[in-house]
Amino acid sequence: MRGIGAGFGLVAFMIAIAVSLWMWGSYNAEVAKYGIPAQRQAEQMAGQDEHGRLAINSIGMAPEIRNGQLKYVLIDRIDPQGSYAKYFHLQLNDTIVRVNAIDLRGEDEEMAKALIQQAYQMKWEMIVVRNGQKISLPEGTVIEGNVSMAEFPSVKPTTQPAAKAADGQERAVRKELAPLQGILK
Repeated sequence: MRGIGAGFGLVAFMIAIAVSLWMWGSYNAEVAKYGIPAQRQAEQMAGQDEHGRLAINSIGMAPEIRNGQLKYVLIDRIDPQGSYAKYFHLQLNDTIVRVNAIDLRGEDEEMAKALIQQAYQMKWEMIVVRNGQKISLPEGTVIEGNVSMAEFPSVKPTTQPAAKAADGQERAVRKELAPLQGILK
């Protein structure tokens, strides 16, 4: 009798192990189903590629400055397997003129680079001029055809004329913030 009881105990133990392994496997499959896309999204929000490298290092940027003001940012180097090539489909000699509705003309050089980096992290839209066409990336929609880079110097400034504050100092206010001019100090 002892042999039969031990046999039933061993079978019950094996069934418990099998059920535990099945539950563990189904749990891991569910975690992987949602965990891997979440991990990729977290990497992009951190500004990194799938290997943990900074995504901004996959491109080389050459700011075009005329008369002391930034006009656009030229992509002079791009890793074809890098994050910006994969997500935005950027190409060599693309000129970035706008990031998330912020025109780069007149911006500071470092601010433009930061906006381009943040565009990848936040999945913002970038407007580039490629082969004479203004293109919205990452969608690839052609916004305007036959665009010349010569038109970019003749752009109105993005700031209002300097206004005198209460303390007598002049402060420039961006045109987007002009309605708040009296509130800003």
